[in-house]
Amino acid sequence: MNVKIMSRKEAKLYLPNSTAVIIRMGDRYPFDKLKGSYQDTIDLLFSDIEIESHYAIQEEDIIKIIEFIDKNKNVNEIIVHCEYGQGRSPAIAFFISEYLRLNIIKKSDYPNINNFVISKCLKFIS
Repeated sequence: MNVKIMSRKEAKLYLPNSTAVIIRMGDRYPFDKLKGSYQDTIDLLFSDIEIESHYAIQEEDIIKIIEFIDKNKNVNEIIVHCEYGQGRSPAIAFFISEYLRLNIIKKSDYPNINNFVISKCLKFIS
């Protein structure tokens, strides 16, 4: 399984060439129409902030991510995108990598990774 991190702009234009699902994160609805065809899609509304707030990632979001991943374990690609592909997307991709024991996403590769999101997600499954 491959986990790809993208910006909103990249994800909007991406055409998956295999079985793929997409996790989309943003600050506001509606989300962009996608050019590619995906087996499944999940849209999450939370901000790229690193403090506890009703705008931050919530327990319900983490549950939705886990259920989505469990339901789609046999896909070839998981696309994870937020506005710029620098904070939330790498954080959720890192969480997915840890959750599925893939060890394919390194935090050090993403200087703007949202560590608050990672921490909340990992606490939820530990």
